[in-house]
Amino acid sequence: MKLNRYTRYLGIALAFIQGYMFSFAFIDGGKPLEYMQFALILTAGTALLLWLGDQITQKGIGNGISLIIMAGIIASMPSMFVEAWNGFVTTGTLQTTVFGIIKYILFVVVYLAIIVGVVYEENAERRIPIQYANKSNSILGKQNYIPFKLNSAGVMPVIFASALLSVPSLIAGVIKNEQFSLFVNEWLTMQTVTGFILYILFIFAFTYFYTFLQLKPKELAENLQKNGGFIPGVRPGEETVEYVSKVLKRITVAGALFLSVIAGLPIIFGAITNLSSNVRIGGTGLLIVVGVALETTKQLESRLLTRNYKGRR
Repeated sequence: MKLNRYTRYLGIALAFIQGYMFSFAFIDGGKPLEYMQFALILTAGTALLLWLGDQITQKGIGNGISLIIMAGIIASMPSMFVEAWNGFVTTGTLQTTVFGIIKYILFVVVYLAIIVGVVYEENAERRIPIQYANKSNSILGKQNYIPFKLNSAGVMPVIFASALLSVPSLIAGVIKNEQFSLFVNEWLTMQTVTGFILYILFIFAFTYFYTFLQLKPKELAENLQKNGGFIPGVRPGEETVEYVSKVLKRITVAGALFLSVIAGLPIIFGAITNLSSNVRIGGTGLLIVVGVALETTKQLESRLLTRNYKGRR
């Protein structure tokens, strides 16, 4: 409870700092009191959403904050498809209109295919079989194993990478230096080649960092040894740590590559088309929506199974 409380306090403090920095971008030549008022309004909105998220988590199913974020993303999807229709289907000749409809259908098909790919990736996992001393290898015909998701880090690496890459732009908006702003716009934005490469490198780095921060091979090997378990063909102790680390490194490469593709698709799509920035393919929002939907579905199924089990008793 104390950790959650301190985390919320820290989040509100960071929201105020970020809101104050954003105020310089939205208010040109304002007074210090106006910047402070702008930051306080944004911080109050953040605090309200935190409270609503906690209420949903305590009285509902799933993580409240995640559900609020998912709802906001889904609410913007209809307008995105409308803008895509207006952008592709032009009011010109019949040939141009037909070609625009074909491009719009292709856009929808690709969008749905990406959703299917994200669902597959979120459910993909590497299963390491384990055995326990003086116990049967399987219980009721089910093999014991340790599941490692292909993308154990979730969407956090993309959020960290985009936040880190946005720091120079925020600083440029605060200091109002023309040369520094020009440098940032030419080299450190996601629309530039160097900025895009840095964005992908940050995603890979944070994916590895966050994966090994959550799944600690040494701690996992120690817990497995304490419970009398072992991986067939691998000695307990240091060899187990090395084996688990090796497996995590391999699957993390695939997970980081997939995250990079999904996060980079909107940037590439925006560079090769003249559509509005609201029309996107892939992106962090899609990862959040699919991940939260799958997690909420699993919790709902678990809740229903528990209720049916209690009812039979």
